[in-house]
Amino acid sequence: MEKFNSEFENDLHIKKKELISICNQIVQKDLVSGTWGNVSCKIDENYIIITPSAVSYDKLDEESISLVNIKTLEFSGKKPSTELNLHLAIYQKRNDVNAIIHTHSLYASIFAATHKTLKPMLEEIAQICGPVIKCTKYAIAGSQLLVEKTLSVIKDSNAAFLANHGAIACGRTLNEALVCAIILEKGCKIYCESKKISKIKYLSNKEAKMLYQFYREKYQKKPY
Repeated sequence: MEKFNSEFENDLHIKKKELISICNQIVQKDLVSGTWGNVSCKIDENYIIITPSAVSYDKLDEESISLVNIKTLEFSGKKPSTELNLHLAIYQKRNDVNAIIHTHSLYASIFAATHKTLKPMLEEIAQICGPVIKCTKYAIAGSQLLVEKTLSVIKDSNAAFLANHGAIACGRTLNEALVCAIILEKGCKIYCESKKISKIKYLSNKEAKMLYQFYREKYQKKPY
């Protein structure tokens, strides 16, 4: 791994601290447990940081976070998550995404287990997660097939369900990705609870797309 200038090292330090904070929050909010799930963010156009493979969240420190060269796949720190290729593929496909959180939360996992689509019932789901949240067809975790299937369903949204596995949430910042993961879990729970009461009244596709676009234009963030 090459040597970096002081500005890059400072940015890296800040981002690692932020990533560890986000990891602590997703554990506290029951979005992950043990070593399940993973979190990454872009440092710049050449590097990302990502949680390491098989390290529990309470053991994370700056030295263990993996710094990965996007082009060469060289890394420093511990071995990157087994879902590294999925993260890199999303960053390559979506230049509006700068942070990714992969969760195994209860209600999102229910959608993953049943291969369901989450339609926009609430404005916040459409604004943060996207007009419609689709589920991939099944593919083994860490495989290239899962990468391909995920890219096919996350084209116009910030989240997707990974069949029989979990969910993925994206954002322009780590905080936005966290909000997306939280709102996705909330939306799945609301769906399950609402079905017990009555038929759900969805927003129209036109309304959902308008809300998604409005949020992205009104709340534009600095990429890194």
